Amino acid sequence: MILLLAALAGAVASPSLTEASHALAAGRPEQARRMIAAAVAEGASGPAVDRLLADLSFTEGDWPRALAAYKTMLLGSPADPYLLQQAGIAALRAGAPDAPLLLDRAVSQPAASWRAWNARAVSADREKDWGTADRAYTAAEGLSPNNPTILNNRGWSLILRGQWPAGLEVLGRAASLAPDDT
Repeated sequence: MILLLAALAGAVASPSLTEASHALAAGRPEQARRMIAAAVAEGASGPAVDRLLADLSFTEGDWPRALAAYKTMLLGSPADPYLLQQAGIAALRAGAPDAPLLLDRAVSQPAASWRAWNARAVSADREKDWGTADRAYTAAEGLSPNNPTILNNRGWSLILRGQWPAGLEVLGRAASLAPDDT
């Protein structure tokens, strides 16, 4: 009985991977890192740990590490919309040449998110592929109307093309939706 109680007490005191995921989602990467480390020390391993470590690298802006981790996971799940999105965004932020390919794969999935479409649009802007950028921004806005992040990026896209009045109008809409966002 005492061993059972000790085991239960240890289980209660030990942070779970779910709790680490919640800490990461709440913007507490250092807490998530400690929880993941504790869970690994207690024997946790496998895809759930790999995904959390990739997400931790992503959250901390370690784009090359996040990209490598997501690409490794994609070997086992090549059509996972989340992995494709995260790998594509990490590639975009790392300046990796395969960002457009990863993002094209991400947006080809039925469950593609506005984030994937927005990142694909930004990638197209970098390539000066305005038609692809417009289509991707439209798809992103269809999934998340009046999203200030999408509007901000679309406004800058228009400015990159020399369409200053239209770009400033879209940036103004973004600013009015998120007035505290510098």
